[in-house]
Amino acid sequence: MTITFFKNRILPILAGTLLAILLSACVSASGNSNAFTFSDDAVTAAAEGAGYTIDGTNLTINAAGTYTLSGSCAEGSVTVKKEVTGVTLVLDSLTLTSSTTAPILCNQSSSVTIEAQGESTLTNTEDASTEASSTSFEGAAIKVKSGASLNLTGNGILNVEGTCKNGVKGGAGASVTISDLTLTINAADNALSCDGSVAVDSGVLILTAGNDGLKSDPDVDDTESDGTVTINGGTVTITASGDGIQGASALTINDGAFTVTTGGGCQAVLAEDASAKGLKSGGMLTVNGGSFILDSVDDALHAVNVTLAAGTYTISSGDDGIHADEVLTLGVQDSENGPDITVAASYEGFEGAAIALYSGSGSIIASDDGINAANGDLDRSYGFSLDIHGGNWYVNAGGDALDSNGDINFYGGVTEFYGSANNGDSAQDYDGSCVYQGGTFLAVGTTGMAQMPSTGTYVAFGSIGMGGGGMGGQRPQHTADGTQQPADDMEPPDGSQGGAAPAMNGQKPAPPTDGTDDSTTRGQRDDLGGGMMNGTVDADTSEFVIAKGSEIVIKDSSGNVLYSATGVKAANSVIFGAETLTEGETYTLYIDGEEAVAAIAKTGTGTEQGFAAGVGGQRPAGAAESTEAQSSAA
Repeated sequence: MTITFFKNRILPILAGTLLAILLSACVSASGNSNAFTFSDDAVTAAAEGAGYTIDGTNLTINAAGTYTLSGSCAEGSVTVKKEVTGVTLVLDSLTLTSSTTAPILCNQSSSVTIEAQGESTLTNTEDASTEASSTSFEGAAIKVKSGASLNLTGNGILNVEGTCKNGVKGGAGASVTISDLTLTINAADNALSCDGSVAVDSGVLILTAGNDGLKSDPDVDDTESDGTVTINGGTVTITASGDGIQGASALTINDGAFTVTTGGGCQAVLAEDASAKGLKSGGMLTVNGGSFILDSVDDALHAVNVTLAAGTYTISSGDDGIHADEVLTLGVQDSENGPDITVAASYEGFEGAAIALYSGSGSIIASDDGINAANGDLDRSYGFSLDIHGGNWYVNAGGDALDSNGDINFYGGVTEFYGSANNGDSAQDYDGSCVYQGGTFLAVGTTGMAQMPSTGTYVAFGSIGMGGGGMGGQRPQHTADGTQQPADDMEPPDGSQGGAAPAMNGQKPAPPTDGTDDSTTRGQRDDLGGGMMNGTVDADTSEFVIAKGSEIVIKDSSGNVLYSATGVKAANSVIFGAETLTEGETYTLYIDGEEAVAAIAKTGTGTEQGFAAGVGGQRPAGAAESTEAQSSAA
């Protein structure tokens, strides 16, 4: 009986003790959980608990767990202590403002998730003038200290007001990740900036900034930070006075929809020493997909190396549409898929020291050069090159349409390009060689500076403003002064080369909206002859005249149409390359249905073709070298 009595008493005690231990273990495993309501007077906890302290309207989190925050407070804050991880702050329609610190502060090496439910607003109203003197200045509505990580998520709306300085700011080695939520940031300086890394997986971001929109740009002496931005999806709208999206060492975009306006847009004036680029990286800029509407007073895309494997782009730029200091790669080798790029306005469309066009399509309007193989240094030891392997490309330029301070090489694809309507520039300008091995190209421009391929078979139509022939034309050729020569006299007359274009004093011409160049501020090179003056072709000294809207058709001797196009400006030179051409055969150019001129297909001799000479001669001595690189590294 005694034993039985003992069992009856001890079993319930043991069971109760075991249950308490299990409950304690469950709470410890999941962390603390509590709900708090903010008011202007206090922070009130829904129940007694652990893992936090309250000091007036300031809540401090010191243990892992889920903390739900609601209410409204004109002067309050939430601080997650140093090295506290596993913290989730659920913002349930919270309005929180602070003039003395960040409304939400994630201290060093902490790990925090902010989950938005309903619509919440965080506002930082510190005095920016105290930044240098104050030991407690944070300068952000959400501050992520060095080594800390922040995950912004939820199905609600989070509004961030950085009226003092920044919206969200991360320190050295910190990381910020965004998914699902709608995030709206207005900031006097940077909207979202984190020295370590920023990742956007999904959600809707609407960022307005007095400086940069979204960036990871560590300080010069910061050895902890990666300086990377990775975007995998979402809808991103940025209006920034400075740069739109910047990854100091790498910017990678895999998908998403982007509308980015910087510096007031392409028609604005860029302040001296300012940077207002759309997408920017001090290292590698890689885009594997997404849709982009970019309107920038500065370069729309700018990096040391740029690779656009895919994506749809509508670009308006006050400077370069796409700029790479070193290598610019568009499309994927041996692929039918690639980027679809429309440069609606630019100073120069594409610029890079080495440019490779593999696949995709592009349409460029540029007030100066359309595609320019160059960089700011113009170091002749660098292998400047423009290589066209595939894709479909259209260029309408106020300067040279294709310009390389080294080589131009055609290996495939279809490229149609129109140069300046004056003899100071050409459809094609290269300083090295021009190899034609495949694909199709149509170069339309003026005769004064026109260049032919140095290898490959092509046909060239048009009188030579600097003399010479090489056109195989059936009409007499004209010299620079308009006098006729026999068609078989291929050598340019002495003294017909002219001089360099007048200097523009470093000023860029205003970019025309349609890509034409009727401005007299550009060097017209009237001394080069060819009947060109101020963008108007003189019919009396040209074999033919192409006007804006003219129908251009090239046929073989059997009357088969090899190529057709529509003129976009005054021109008197057409150079055509296609794999179907046969050396020695005659081809005919038709303009608006009328036969204009016939020419015999030639094959380059392997040496640089002189300005419009078409006979394999060297570029005439004294001709100006290309100096049109306008790199704006910032």
